[in-house]
Amino acid sequence: MFIDVDGVKSPAGRVFCIGCNYAEHVRELHGFEEIPPVVFMKPAEALTAPGTAVAPPAGYTDQFDYETELVFMLGKSGRALTEDEAASFIAAIGIGCDLTLRTLQKNLRAKALPWECSKAFENSAPLGVLHKFDPAVDKLDGLTFCGKINGEIRQQGNSKDMIYPVKRLIVELSKYWVLKPGDLIFSGTPQGVGALNDGDKIELIDHRNQSYVWGVEYVQ
Repeated sequence: MFIDVDGVKSPAGRVFCIGCNYAEHVRELHGFEEIPPVVFMKPAEALTAPGTAVAPPAGYTDQFDYETELVFMLGKSGRALTEDEAASFIAAIGIGCDLTLRTLQKNLRAKALPWECSKAFENSAPLGVLHKFDPAVDKLDGLTFCGKINGEIRQQGNSKDMIYPVKRLIVELSKYWVLKPGDLIFSGTPQGVGALNDGDKIELIDHRNQSYVWGVEYVQ
C-alpha cells in the first residue's frame, strides 16, 4: 500500500491508531473523561484511497460507524525520548477515518476479548492525501478538521482538544516500537461519531481545507 504525500507516492508503514483521545468523545461512549493512551493497530491493507468504496465485511449488518481523525506520517527512524525530539519525526499531516464495527466491538469488549476484528478489517482506514509538515503553517496545537456524511457536518475537531497531543503520542509509541518512515498515527476522533448506511457518502476535510470523498457500498 502507498501513501500520497502532495502527489508523491511512498510506501505505507505501520498504522498506529489512538482511541479515546478527545474528552467529549470519551464521554459520549464511556461516560468518563480521561484514560491512559489507547493504542491499537490496523494493517496497511486497511488504507483506502479517496474516490473508492468502503463497506463492512460481507454479512455484517449491525452498527457500522465512522470516526474522523487527523493522521500524522512519520519521516525517520528511531525513538523520541522527549516531546522536543518528537516534532522532528513528523513528516506529513492529513485526514483519515477509522471505520468501526461498533456492535462487534461492544460485544468483544464485554467479554474482555481483543477487538481487532472490529477495527482492522480491510478498507477500514480511508486516508486522504497528506501534506508535508510545515511548522510555519501547521500549528500542531491548532489543526482543525471535520467530517461530513451526505453533506451534513457530523464531526468537527481541533488538535488543541486532544487529551494526548501528537508529540506526546510519538513519545508513548517510542516506548514500545522503534519508529520508521511511513508509519502513520491515526490520532483519535472528536465527538459526533455515528452509524453509516449503504449508499452514504463520507466526506473528510483536512487541516488545509482539502476535501476527500468515499462512498459506502455494502457487500451483498
